Amino acid sequence: MSTAAATPGTLPAVQSTEAQLPTPATVGEAASGGALVPAAGGGDGGGTGTGLVQVLPLQQIFAQPAVRRAVPAIGAVFVVLAFAIIYFWMEEPAYRALYPGMAEGDRQGAYEALMGAGYEARIDGSTGQLQVPEGRYHEARLFLAGQGLPLGSVEGGFDALAEQSSMTQSQFMEQVRYNAAIERELGRTIAEISSIANARVHIAMAKQSPFVRERTPPKASVTVTPYGGRVVTERQVEAIVHLVSASVPYLPAENVAVVDHLGTLLTGTADSAAMGMNGTQLDFKRSVEDELRGRVLKILAPIVGAANVRAEIDVAMDFTQTESTIERYDEAGQGPKTRSETLSSERGTELSAMGVPGAVSNQPPEDPAFTDDGAATEGEGQAGGAGTFSSRSTRNYELDRRVEHTKRASGTIERLSVAVVVNAVPLLPPAPASEEGEEGAEGAPPVITEVDPARLERLTNLVRGAVGAVTERGDLVTLEAAGFDSKIW
Repeated sequence: MSTAAATPGTLPAVQSTEAQLPTPATVGEAASGGALVPAAGGGDGGGTGTGLVQVLPLQQIFAQPAVRRAVPAIGAVFVVLAFAIIYFWMEEPAYRALYPGMAEGDRQGAYEALMGAGYEARIDGSTGQLQVPEGRYHEARLFLAGQGLPLGSVEGGFDALAEQSSMTQSQFMEQVRYNAAIERELGRTIAEISSIANARVHIAMAKQSPFVRERTPPKASVTVTPYGGRVVTERQVEAIVHLVSASVPYLPAENVAVVDHLGTLLTGTADSAAMGMNGTQLDFKRSVEDELRGRVLKILAPIVGAANVRAEIDVAMDFTQTESTIERYDEAGQGPKTRSETLSSERGTELSAMGVPGAVSNQPPEDPAFTDDGAATEGEGQAGGAGTFSSRSTRNYELDRRVEHTKRASGTIERLSVAVVVNAVPLLPPAPASEEGEEGAEGAPPVITEVDPARLERLTNLVRGAVGAVTERGDLVTLEAAGFDSKIW
């Protein structure tokens, strides 16, 4: 661009601006891969002008020497940045599940307590378990124990197996963890009984053989801790035994032992059962004695008064279970009877070989005579005949037969022993008044005369009928009248 300067007294010269057109070389470069874009530019005198600026492609940029020298440094920066990201990601603190078997209610309370104390607790999105940083795991457990959490049972059951699974885990460890999960689940179930505060179950399970005869049945032991002031009843112990037996394969009920927190064996053993009655039989015996005692007191109380009679009853019972099968034949004595009879007879006629062997004896008679039935009469040269007869008879006899299958129930009464003592005062006739009208010393036992034996016999018969005494069975009923001491009674 050129500009003509104006002189005084002359007209200003015309300014001309030459546009900067692209050179043929520049056009060729743009055609080969570059791009031309308009760019604003200033002239020599500060004027404005326009032009085209070439934008180089990416290949040409990296082809420049300065860029080539900077590429390794840029790559190293990116690699270092990637390693830094991985390092910080791996340095994130590992979390560990806190009480995997915690209930939802206890989990909510524990989460709020941990967050309030700054333990950075979180809830796992896949399992829903409460987790804390592994470095503060034991500290968090102590903190929750100080807060009285959790309130319920926290031992992990089958849910903990999913968290402990691993591809490199051996079959032995899988079986051990499975047995431990069964023990924890059974302990939870037993602890649901109203009178039991805590329960622990141990199962001894041998490796089973594929042969049935060589299988070793497992065994189990249960330790229960009842609540204060509560006891575990016999029926509850029996329920625990059957619960554990039904939950473990091939575990018989006799292989389950239940012990309380004091070390008392709550289940009976085979030796104790052989020595005498078990707990159920003793309870049944006591219930029968209490019922019979109540009958005696109920029938004598209206006669002599409830405070004037005492009774004790001992019942000898037989708990033997007997099963018998009897087959009886011919009970009526009528002898065997015919059940079926088969008679068969056969009659036949056949010709017998007679005469001299040869052609002459085998010739037909010269003039045979035929009868109406078509049989030929005996003629000259005819061989003689012989008849055959056979009979068979078959008779099946059977006796009368009766089969009886008897199963006698256990708990039958073998013998009763009843002892009754009544106060003799209500049974005495009214004593005659003293001539001086003075009573005896206060508290002194009254003078007892003999009670009417007939009245005692009637009372004895009442007691005998009330308890169902049988003389042929050897039952013993004794009733005595005596003076009760008022200081004791």
